[in-house]
Amino acid sequence: MPILPILSGEHATLRWVADSSKRFRAKEYLDKLDPPDRAKFDALFRRMAATGTIRNTELFRKESENIYCFKRGQHRLACFREGNVVMLVHGFRKKSDKGIRLKREIQTSERLRTEHLERTQGH
Repeated sequence: MPILPILSGEHATLRWVADSSKRFRAKEYLDKLDPPDRAKFDALFRRMAATGTIRNTELFRKESENIYCFKRGQHRLACFREGNVVMLVHGFRKKSDKGIRLKREIQTSERLRTEHLERTQGH
C-alpha cells in the first residue's frame, strides 16, 4: 500500500496509509474539514511527533486492540502504531448513535490495518 509522510518528530513519525484501491481515506477526510478543524488535528499531529503520546483521552484514545483515534469534536482519524510510527488509515465523523456506527468504523479501520500489514509483510 502506498504511504505518504505527514510529519516526523523527535519521538514519533506520522504517515498516511492508502487502502487497497490506493485511496488515502484519513487524508481525504481531513482535507474536507474546515481550516479551523484541520488546524486542531495539525496541532495534535505536532504534539504526537514531538512527545510520542497524547495522554488526554478527549483528544487521543485507544478504541480497540490495535486502533487509536485522534479526536476533535465529532471528527475521528483512526490510526495504528508500528513502533514509533503512527499510521493513519481512516477518517470518520462520530454520530450520536455511539455504539453501532462507531463499532463499524473501528472495524473498517482494523480491516485497513490488516490489509496494510499483509501487503507490507508479503503475506
